Amino acid sequence: EIWVEQQARKILRVANAGEAELQVTSLSVEGNASFSVTPARLTLTPGEKQDVVVGFTPLSRGDKRGRLIISSNDPLEPRVALDLHGVGLQGELSAKRSAIHFREVRVGEYRDTTLALTNTGNDDLLLRKILFAQASYPQGDPAAGTPHPFKVFADSSTLGNSQSGTWEDSLK
Repeated sequence: EIWVEQQARKILRVANAGEAELQVTSLSVEGNASFSVTPARLTLTPGEKQDVVVGFTPLSRGDKRGRLIISSNDPLEPRVALDLHGVGLQGELSAKRSAIHFREVRVGEYRDTTLALTNTGNDDLLLRKILFAQASYPQGDPAAGTPHPFKVFADSSTLGNSQSGTWEDSLK
């Protein structure tokens, strides 16, 4: 398991147990671009060992599967396939509503509402800030230091995998 767009590496030791030179003509991955292998080919004398690096860099969350294919001049096993498996981890924030409607609010009064946020990803999601965009500021110019009409009561929170949380805000 590794976070999306991060890389994990495993070492695979290839050994020549035969009595002749082993030419690995191709080391490649099939089935998923999240996996990689280096080097692409190698030559081993009898008794020699060499490490091969198998990398996993998921581009999206979820299970990833592939196969490492090793092709060589080995007369008994000219092609060896090894299954590869990894999991891309990523939190994903979703809200049940696409907009918050306060309806009519008289000057000097307020109306509360709750926005439920859910982590539908497969890893924890850290919420550091929530910003509310607004086209107009009826209380004045925000550049001149007028307070934003929305107040966020929670400043930071972590939503675990498949957990929900609520943020309460007031329009004043």
